[in-house]
Amino acid sequence: MDLVTSFFHLLSDYCVCFDDGMITWDGHHHVATGLHVDNEKVPELTEFATQGGFDDLNDYLNCFVDGFLNNLVEADEDLIVPRSAIHEALYPMLREGDLTGLVLADFCGCNKALVIDNPAPDAYCVMYDTRIARGIPQFFNLVTRMLWDMRQGLRSQQGASFKVTFAAAKNVDLSTLVVGNVTDVPGVQEKPGTKMVYSAPAIRLGTSASDGCGAASAPAGGERPGNAGGERKVAASEGDRVWGNAFSVALPDGWIFDSDPSQKDTFVLSPASSNRRMEGAQVLYSWRPETPEEMRIMDQLEVRRAVIRTTHFPPINNMVPRGLEYHEVQGDGCIVAVVQVGVGLPGMDTGIGLEFYVYPLYRDNDCMRVTFYSWDRDRVDEARTFVDGLASTVRLNKAEPLSWDIAFKKCFETKVEPEEFRELAFQGVSLLISIRQGVYTSAVYETSLLDGNTALDRENAGLKALAQLNADSERYLDRILDAVDAQERFYGKESPIYQDIRSAAANVIDVALLRASNCDLEDGRNAEAILAPSEHMREIRARIGLDPVPAPVAPEKKAAPESKASEKKDAAPAKEKKVAEPAKDEKAAAPEKKNDVVIEKKKAEDEKPQPFQPKSWAEDETRDRVYALSDRCLADQDELDQAEAEKAKLQRKLDSITKALAEATSKYDHFRDLERKREQLTEQRNNLDNEVSSCEKELQSFGLFDISNKRQVKKKLSDLAERIEKLDSRLKAIGVDLFEGSSELSKVEVDKLQQQENDAQLALKEAEANFEQKEATWKEDKAELEAFCASVPDNPKMDRFCWDADWRIKQARDRRERAEYQQKKRRFAKEFAQTVEVGEEFGVRDMVDAVDGLDSITMAMTIIEEYYKKTHSVKRVAPLYNLPAYVFTDKRFMDLLDD
Repeated sequence: MDLVTSFFHLLSDYCVCFDDGMITWDGHHHVATGLHVDNEKVPELTEFATQGGFDDLNDYLNCFVDGFLNNLVEADEDLIVPRSAIHEALYPMLREGDLTGLVLADFCGCNKALVIDNPAPDAYCVMYDTRIARGIPQFFNLVTRMLWDMRQGLRSQQGASFKVTFAAAKNVDLSTLVVGNVTDVPGVQEKPGTKMVYSAPAIRLGTSASDGCGAASAPAGGERPGNAGGERKVAASEGDRVWGNAFSVALPDGWIFDSDPSQKDTFVLSPASSNRRMEGAQVLYSWRPETPEEMRIMDQLEVRRAVIRTTHFPPINNMVPRGLEYHEVQGDGCIVAVVQVGVGLPGMDTGIGLEFYVYPLYRDNDCMRVTFYSWDRDRVDEARTFVDGLASTVRLNKAEPLSWDIAFKKCFETKVEPEEFRELAFQGVSLLISIRQGVYTSAVYETSLLDGNTALDRENAGLKALAQLNADSERYLDRILDAVDAQERFYGKESPIYQDIRSAAANVIDVALLRASNCDLEDGRNAEAILAPSEHMREIRARIGLDPVPAPVAPEKKAAPESKASEKKDAAPAKEKKVAEPAKDEKAAAPEKKNDVVIEKKKAEDEKPQPFQPKSWAEDETRDRVYALSDRCLADQDELDQAEAEKAKLQRKLDSITKALAEATSKYDHFRDLERKREQLTEQRNNLDNEVSSCEKELQSFGLFDISNKRQVKKKLSDLAERIEKLDSRLKAIGVDLFEGSSELSKVEVDKLQQQENDAQLALKEAEANFEQKEATWKEDKAELEAFCASVPDNPKMDRFCWDADWRIKQARDRRERAEYQQKKRRFAKEFAQTVEVGEEFGVRDMVDAVDGLDSITMAMTIIEEYYKKTHSVKRVAPLYNLPAYVFTDKRFMDLLDD
């Protein structure tokens, strides 16, 4: 059981209880001020508490009373039910005052009115007495909400969904407290059976039980409503929610909910028969499973918005409805896009029907399609108002941080290399760059749907959309600059690695800004003004050094030269005095001459090579020494891994040979047994043949009238024939088995495998000895590295992993892999340059297609930035396939790339 269930079992198993006076009432809330513990249960509870990570039993019980009861369930105002709303027969269970979360939890100790078990992770079974379910309004929602509140005390269960099953029972012991019949009170709920809980259920004390149709009152706010048999369900109140795969929506008043059991996590909403005003309308939740790549593309809000626009403006294919109007609505914790689409095929419009698509701007592709089948077009404002109201209730089932934020968090927590920083930073803006063409095209198309627009109006609309995309990228650029500041704290401002990181960030920020010069426009007269960088964008570029920063006014300094001059004048006499002092005392020279031998000995000792004593990690010699030691440890580790792999390989080979030898030996024994049986049967067959021959001779020797003897011999011959037939049958079967092989051939195979086994055992011993030698060398070198790292003086400004030998070895591996990676990129740069002539236009996609092993656009753009652009060998041209394109101006960089 989990911790929450163990707390409930403390009460239901009578390990603890609240005596009279231990729960006080202040007029609004209860407070637990004490707890009685059964002495016989103390050893068992103490062992359970210590095994669960608590200091002792008191720590465990204090967590139960103060941490969970007083500060979680009792603090929840929604768990308070007025005493007057509860049946009078249950008053003895309530103590003083109203029903609160603390008293509801204490029901577990009221003769087991409640028993909560935990049969599986995130699953609970609640056994309850039927009388308290009838006498307390919203009883099932109250218990579910109490479980939700208790789970919020554990970090692993905060906000996590769970399953709860209610099982009814009649507890005879409870009759000592509950006297008389308990009738249904207003707001009673029917038994829900099993349900999933996704959020804290809402408590609606004003909701009464349904009529004789047997439907329950409004389901819990955190429960996904469903209808097990596929039957239709009329909503009980406007507060009901309907859940889909990715998001939920409030059920409008007067609408009904349909679901298909064969279609998981989808639903259909239709107006009830009494809702004549909305007749002909329908809401369909559409769930389309996604691939991981699609989910990554949908990660950023700006990209999701662009994808929705480019899907409908214009339609990406004939199966997608054409967009007519796009706007956004603020949902419940998210932004929701609403797209009005055309109904019917172009040229076949009947003038009847309206349709809208509702998309949360999130990574999932799920959406709602709201269709007004029989509505006239003049009711478009009414339909849009309804759709916007429905969209404002959209709530995501689970909101997760951006995948880029998760990956980029590393740049704030630890040191990163410049190349890794460049790749992580570029991931934040790469998708925004790739959707520029689609954003421009969709804005132009959307403007073309308006009457009276010109070509310049459409172009300006597309440029404004691109300017908005520039503004949207600012929050990602701010984050990149914050990461640069974090790396400055790690490396120091003067560090060359930090300067490389700053240069990488500058390149990413420069590429992220779309300028008018990068656009191929028909008119372009307003491009410079529309795409001009915003004030915040200029601040970002100035902060990284791409744009000039206004020079600050230098303060006046007049007194400084005079003070420095006076200091120099004051210092000069002191220096002269110090030099002149030894000459005054001539007697001081005598002791110095006497100690010449001692001084010479000291000099000789000082001239002896002393072990290097590092002073700080900033020293070049310290860095070179630790690099050499970590590289040697890395080489030792590689040799050790290779030796271990060789040993494992030989062990597997030996095991295989041993297994084959056992099989060959078994086969040899099998064939040898068959051959022995064949020899025995052949000998028996020869003996029978001799007996037959003897009987035949005896039969011929009898006289004509010796009938009795002849009959006996013939019977014997018949018996011999049957025995011979059986022996022949057995010999035939053995012959078939021996057709597959013989003991002689099997013996050859056994001898061969025995020799291989001996050789394999010798090879394995040699491999084990080699592994032990490599392991000893590795341990020795690692101990030397650890000792050297430990000898560097502590510095609170440096991270502790600088003294960690394992981290140093990992850094050595990273340096080697980066060198190999740089070599690979240089090879890719040369290979692609050999396939393209000077002046020939190419795109990043062409690089990926032309070079084997170059399998990502990100690496292609890195090669362009690091090798082609730095030597000014390429010039950027109009984009190809919505990706940057270039043309070689020369190939000077080929001379700079070594083989």
